[in-house]
Amino acid sequence: MGSRSWKAALVAGVVVATPVVLPVASARAVTAITVETEQSPSNSQASKTITVDCPTGTFLYGPGGGIDGGAGSVTLESVVPEGSPPFRARVTAVELGAFSGSWSVSAWASCGPLTTNLQVVPASTASSTATTKEVSMSCPGSRALYGTGFRTSGGSGSVLVHDVIPGTSVAPKSVTARATARPGLTPGWRLDVFGVCANAAPTMRVEQATTTPGSASTRGVSRVCQQSGTRAHGVGVQTMSEASPGDAVDGRIALSTTAALTTTSGSAGAAENGAVADNWQLRTYVICSD
Repeated sequence: MGSRSWKAALVAGVVVATPVVLPVASARAVTAITVETEQSPSNSQASKTITVDCPTGTFLYGPGGGIDGGAGSVTLESVVPEGSPPFRARVTAVELGAFSGSWSVSAWASCGPLTTNLQVVPASTASSTATTKEVSMSCPGSRALYGTGFRTSGGSGSVLVHDVIPGTSVAPKSVTARATARPGLTPGWRLDVFGVCANAAPTMRVEQATTTPGSASTRGVSRVCQQSGTRAHGVGVQTMSEASPGDAVDGRIALSTTAALTTTSGSAGAAENGAVADNWQLRTYVICSD
């Protein structure tokens, strides 16, 4: 699990499973986190999956994924936390139709010591042919959200996840994912959202950063944890139309990055899948804790 530099362009313009209660451990572990990453080979294979494990004795607070290359013709299909308690990030990216260029996918894992009641909580939509889908999860009891994840199934490379939005309370508890099928998709598909939950840290907050609206074909935005001593471990993303602020540019924007790339910052990136006439902007959400 070597650490590799990330080269993606980031500067251009409901059925809920029953969570397992885990053994009690320290609830003040966030300052000890590390970031692990793995990258797939770069080639023209239509679908790629890469995993990264936390070092022995540490566990996953938040998964992340990113694409190097692809030019809007490749999108993140899933960024999933795995294990009970979680210890692995699994990331899959797929081509959106025929694409002859080379590209790679990377997985990131924000890792730290076991903290109290660390667990993955999933929620899913039904499988259907609906064009747009939304699903939310909420951490049980008094637990807070540390990391986010998502997955589409059955989309055949024709479903674009465009929103993975954590709650913005002081100690966030929820995350909502939204996705849209491209025109012509006929099979049924499903959208899953995942939350990495644990007892709240003493200080938790969600930081935000948003690009200005524009017509650039790619957009990226990063956010550093602002409060001294806090660390980044969970990231969300939202695409928005300038004409209708807060509304997604449904089915036309391919996610290229959503990850805590360092222990103090998170990033999101996206690219147009074909020409998008209206201006759009991108927002990143970074969950920071001490």
